Amino acid sequence: KGKKSIQKNSDLRKGLMDEESSHDLESGKKQKTSLMSEDDPYYVFKEDLVIKLDLVEDGLERYERIVKSTDTAVNTHEVKDAKKQLKRHIKNAESTLKDLQTTVKMVEKKRDKFNNIDDSELNDRKNFTVSCTNRIQTVKEGMHSQAIKTKLLADERAKSKRRLGLANSSNQDDNEDASFIT
Repeated sequence: KGKKSIQKNSDLRKGLMDEESSHDLESGKKQKTSLMSEDDPYYVFKEDLVIKLDLVEDGLERYERIVKSTDTAVNTHEVKDAKKQLKRHIKNAESTLKDLQTTVKMVEKKRDKFNNIDDSELNDRKNFTVSCTNRIQTVKEGMHSQAIKTKLLADERAKSKRRLGLANSSNQDDNEDASFIT
């Protein structure tokens, strides 16, 4: 499924970049109407991006929940796994956002080739890409928030104190044993 999606997106990008195919799309009203929906690469990438942004935001919620609810100094595997998965989701969303931005830039550069997309629609598309960029940035900030950093640090300190406490009590036991023996 993933390979088919990648191939489909690659084919759409090629079609978008091909001036001849853009010219053919302008040849009839029936084609123009379909361009505004399923044949327009913008909508394909937009739909994909919306799904990926949901995964990104869900990933952040999962990461925050794990950090807040566990001892991150002990449960390092789950924390690292959640963070790695979140970063992967962000990377995928950014890649799709880049493709979406490419479709918008193409329309901007070749307004005469895309006369079926009016200025209002183009402005909506630009605003959507800015909104998505902001959503991704918000998640990145959340992943590195002060609350997360504070919790990670507090868990590490608590772990160090536990180790020191165990080491101190072990030394006291050794001292007591040594005084008993002598």
